[in-house]
Amino acid sequence: MKLSSIFKKAWFWVIVGSVVYSLLLRWAYSDYIEQVKLDSLCKPGKMDSLKKRLEDNPELIWMKFGLGDRDVALVHWVCRYHNLEGIQYLKTLDADFSQETAFMGDTPLGILSKFFYPNTLKTIHEVLESRFVGEEAILKPNRFGTTPIMLSVSYCQPRILKEYLDILNRKGLKVDKDALLQLAVGELSDNKDGCEMVALLVAEGARPLEKNKDGKSPLDMAREGKKNHFVDIMTKNNGK
Repeated sequence: MKLSSIFKKAWFWVIVGSVVYSLLLRWAYSDYIEQVKLDSLCKPGKMDSLKKRLEDNPELIWMKFGLGDRDVALVHWVCRYHNLEGIQYLKTLDADFSQETAFMGDTPLGILSKFFYPNTLKTIHEVLESRFVGEEAILKPNRFGTTPIMLSVSYCQPRILKEYLDILNRKGLKVDKDALLQLAVGELSDNKDGCEMVALLVAEGARPLEKNKDGKSPLDMAREGKKNHFVDIMTKNNGK
C-alpha cells in the first residue's frame, strides 16, 4: 500500500473522529444546559413552570440527572432549596423521597439536615410523612456511615437536631446520644451554636464522661482541644 494512501485513510478517520467528538460534546453541553434549567425550576417561586414541565414530560419525576452529585433526582433538588411547595407537589405525584445520590448516598432528608431556613422543620416533616419514608430515616446512614441526625450535628444545626430528637423520643426510636456528643465536641467550634448543640445533647442525656473506642470522653476531647465553653457546660452538669 502506498504511503499517500495510508495518510489519506488516516486523515479520513481523524476527520470522522473529530466530527463524532464534536457532536458528542454538543449533545453533552445541551444536556447539561437542560439540567441546569430544570434545577432552577426546583427553586421556590417557580412552581407554575415546574408543574408545566412535568405535565409536558411526566417521566422526569423518575429520572436521574448528572448535575452536581451524580445521579440526583428532582426530589434532591427541591430539598436542596428547601422548597416546601415543591416537596408537597412532588408528593402528590408519588415521588420517592427515599432515593439516594450516587456518590454520597444522601437522601433528601440528609440534604435538608445541613442548612436551616424558616421552613426547614416543615419540609423535614413533609419528607418524613411521604410514602417511601418514615421516622427511622433519621437514623439511616449514607455511604459514608453518616445519618441525617449526625449531619445536623456536623453542620451545627441545633434546631434540626432538637426536632429529630423530639421525633425519635415520641416514636420510641433509640439513638446513640453519647456518640452525637462526641461528634459535636470533636467537630464543632465552641461558639454560640456549638455550645447550644452540646448543652442540648447533655440535657437529653448524653454522657460527657463516657469514653469512646480511643478511651477519651467528650470532656477529655474538649479539654485537649481547649474548647473551654464546652468544658464549662459539661462540668456544670457533672460536677467534675
